[in-house]
Amino acid sequence: MGPSPPLRFVRRSFFSLLVVLVLLQLFVFADWVDDVIEIVNQKMAPWHALLEKYERALATMESEERELSRIKQLQIIEKKIEMHQKKLKKLMLKVVGNATFECKFR
Repeated sequence: MGPSPPLRFVRRSFFSLLVVLVLLQLFVFADWVDDVIEIVNQKMAPWHALLEKYERALATMESEERELSRIKQLQIIEKKIEMHQKKLKKLMLKVVGNATFECKFR
């Protein structure tokens, strides 16, 4: 038998082997995490599609509400215009009536 290797060499070899094993475990764990994330994304895909449909429906509903609000405001304005037209018509009839009355007596 030859001389035994120095203790320092054995410690370095053991430490190197330990580092390699730890790195290998980290790579295996990272691959496992990546697989889990992929599976979760596949399982969640229908929910993401449903969420997108919900968001589109919500946006459509909000735009329809704004349009309905605008239409209601226009209807209110139209009613006010009609009311003012009626008042103006009454006032004009009153003025025209007074003018014809004054013309008869002159």
